[in-house]
Amino acid sequence: MLLAGCLAGLAPARAGLVESVLGTSPDHVRSVLISGLDELPERAVRYALLVDPRDDFDARAVDADVRRLEGLGVFEQVRARIERTPNGVDVRYLVRERRPRPPVRIGAVRVAGNEDTDARVVTQEMRLGPGDRVNWETLAISMREVDELRLFSRIAYRFEPMEEAPGGQGIRTVALIVDVREGFTRFGFVWPTYSSDNPDFGGVGPVGGYIDRNFLGTGNQLYAGGIWAETRILGVGAAIPHAFGTSGHLALFGAYGDQTQEVYERDARPFNGEYRAELAAAGGYWRQPLDRDEHWNIGAGFGYVRSHFEEEDGPVPAADGEGPVLVGGISLDRRDDPAEPVSGYYAGVRLDLGYQYSEAPESDRGFFRLNPEVQKFFPLGRRHTVAVMARGGIASPDVPFLAEYTLGGQSSMRGYPSGSIRGDTYVWGVTEYRFPMLELRQDRALTGVLFAEAGDAWDRGSDDAPFQWRKSGGLGLRVIAGAFIVRADYAVSPVDSGFYVFLGHYF
Repeated sequence: MLLAGCLAGLAPARAGLVESVLGTSPDHVRSVLISGLDELPERAVRYALLVDPRDDFDARAVDADVRRLEGLGVFEQVRARIERTPNGVDVRYLVRERRPRPPVRIGAVRVAGNEDTDARVVTQEMRLGPGDRVNWETLAISMREVDELRLFSRIAYRFEPMEEAPGGQGIRTVALIVDVREGFTRFGFVWPTYSSDNPDFGGVGPVGGYIDRNFLGTGNQLYAGGIWAETRILGVGAAIPHAFGTSGHLALFGAYGDQTQEVYERDARPFNGEYRAELAAAGGYWRQPLDRDEHWNIGAGFGYVRSHFEEEDGPVPAADGEGPVLVGGISLDRRDDPAEPVSGYYAGVRLDLGYQYSEAPESDRGFFRLNPEVQKFFPLGRRHTVAVMARGGIASPDVPFLAEYTLGGQSSMRGYPSGSIRGDTYVWGVTEYRFPMLELRQDRALTGVLFAEAGDAWDRGSDDAPFQWRKSGGLGLRVIAGAFIVRADYAVSPVDSGFYVFLGHYF
């Protein structure tokens, strides 16, 4: 073995601390491993490292990581071994823990590297504060929560020695420094659109939007977007983590839509042709974690909806109406990354209670909807995942027209015309195989998707529209840029096909 400083083009490293095995390889990091841990949780140690897979290899960064690990004060020895392979550079940190492990007390929590983001966005995620002894599991959970803000392309922590406070009883006191590199948090777009599955629904026109996941550096999220064609939809929303200084999360939304919708004969409705619908809605939703890791969550929300119908080529489907909706739910989320899951599962159920006041008094009615959902993710190797999702719903038989379940279009049963499958009950399942196509640095990647779907919506107790399995399938691409995912899918079904572009994973 040779010292890293002997390798051509590499900066000198301290003798005996960084070892290298010669070879030829692309000049990027393939893997980062830690060996020798006994009691310390690996994820707590890993969050202290700056070197990350897909980085350009730099021996100086490896040497800096060795110093960061030494600065934790819990290792007798720290070394790094570098091995070049035809597929990249493998970096392995070799450590030996101290016995007994010395206690460490936090004297201060600071943030470094933030330019636009308020430091409080980071410190409010930390479950350790001044005066606390370091609990390594708690530290790892805190760093994971900072990571899940998806505001930073890189995070790591380190300890800086501080003068021992009076009465410290010889316990080492440190400043906990969280180093961050601000990432890609703002995204705006405008492009022409044409709905291939229903020209009357979409038409030709511009679609645009703006997303800011770090509004004014506060960590709050702002969303705005719309389409202006034969269909006109405008919407705005905001997500506020730790709202009002609590552990809860608040989401707010407002939307207006005006569209021509086709009525399909297979819905077995007493009307055919087209109608124009105008819809306005506003509301909010509060999500409250029930445990420290935020696996269990309950939520409650309120909304107000107003609908108006006009004749186009046929009678209107329902009388105009408006009214409130109350929403409540509970969920268990064990996905490894809610925004881009590779493993784990999710299960939840939501109950909607609403009342509609109609221009026709005899049409006033209350209604309910019960909506369960499960998701499961099976990792098949590095970034290869099979994702499975199943949803269903059951509503009161006299549920208002716009509160009925619909399938078809870009958000459900791709390959069927938008909203063409309708009823007061539905089941729907999706299987996707997600695989890497091109991996870039700094959280940029291009992935592919193969998918299949099956489901139906129908009216219970009606012989005119009985349940029947409807199936579709297709393929797609995902462009991943930091916190943003753009998906493009092409789907076919026995009755139609469609091309869809939208933001985020399908589920």
